[in-house]
Amino acid sequence: MSGSSCLSAYSVVPRSSILSSDTPTGRCRALNSRREQSVQYKNFRPQGCVVSVSNIVEEVRKVEQEANERVEKAKEEAERIIEEAEEEAEKTVEEAKTEAEEEKERELEEFRKEMEKGAQKQIDKAESRADSIESKASENMEEAVDHLTDTFRERYLK
Repeated sequence: MSGSSCLSAYSVVPRSSILSSDTPTGRCRALNSRREQSVQYKNFRPQGCVVSVSNIVEEVRKVEQEANERVEKAKEEAERIIEEAEEEAEKTVEEAKTEAEEEKERELEEFRKEMEKGAQKQIDKAESRADSIESKASENMEEAVDHLTDTFRERYLK
């Protein structure tokens, strides 16, 4: 950065700091002041400081190399962040799939239990009907036996 320290010796005086240029006298003074500065810059030779094109080129190369390194690091960091985001997204998808599968299994189990309850109710109703029919059949059979017995007695035992 030796080249830049030498270049910093050149400073530009803003136009507003030179006397007000709103008047003809002020304009002349401003113009003369700029001419004087121009002459001063041409005659300025910094002591102990050699500014050469090769030094400036070397500084530019260093800055360019640093910029390229920073860009490369930024690219690597971006790639790392993208990879981490992709991995996180994959984990999230897997967790969602697992959760959905577990929810599906819970719903199927709940449905199976409801179906079993419904089936058990149907079985209970069928058994109740069967018992009722069996009871009725038993009564009918007893009545039929009684009737046949009575009929047999009336006809043959008189």
